[in-house]
Amino acid sequence: MGNYVTATEVKAEGAPPEYSDSRINARIVKWEEIVEMITGQVFREVTPGELTFDGNNSYILHFNLPLITVTSVKVNGEETALGATEYTAFTGRSKPQDDRRNPKIKLKNIRESVYESLRVAKFLKGYDQLIDATWGFLDENGATPAPIKAAVIELVLYDLHDYFDSQTTAAILSSLKREKTDDHEVEYQPVQNAKTLWSFIPKDIQDVLALYRRPWKISAPQRIMYPEGSIIETISVGAW
Repeated sequence: MGNYVTATEVKAEGAPPEYSDSRINARIVKWEEIVEMITGQVFREVTPGELTFDGNNSYILHFNLPLITVTSVKVNGEETALGATEYTAFTGRSKPQDDRRNPKIKLKNIRESVYESLRVAKFLKGYDQLIDATWGFLDENGATPAPIKAAVIELVLYDLHDYFDSQTTAAILSSLKREKTDDHEVEYQPVQNAKTLWSFIPKDIQDVLALYRRPWKISAPQRIMYPEGSIIETISVGAW
């Protein structure tokens, strides 16, 4: 059984009557997985627990999936979680603040009192940043975006009506290249033959999936720092 659509929804849109629920569900699972691979997104709620990221010497840490809620943030190898006033999680899912295509957590500079110096907060490179959160590209009401649901249903119907053959599906899957993650910069290796990836999917569905593709790379300017926080050199790191 799939995560985005049901066999009942597929039947309502014209699935052949001879197909059983189990057979339709198998096609749903297949195409939901392909959609996730092509877009680099998950359109459901996932809670993997505490994840470890490397720091980037910036006060902003970018992620490759949208944040829904953040439970705990532990920075720079510390075992104690930050207080809720010490960071901002960008979890907006509707305009004017829709953060789903640029998910991030920003540390706040803290001054305990007017007599104390400002403590500049950074995610230090080389130190573990532990994030416990719920992730997923969902609408404000917690639902899978309607265009994605419709695209999956259409792909399943095409499949059930033998629009795709086994070689076509294999070509789509094999053409998707690995992704490279380095210092929280998400980068897709360019597909050698882009036609292989898209040519078997109808154009109207291609257009929908293209709207939901994850950015190739999200980064922040970095400064090389000592663990104590003093800057020793500034380096230029581009942001795509």
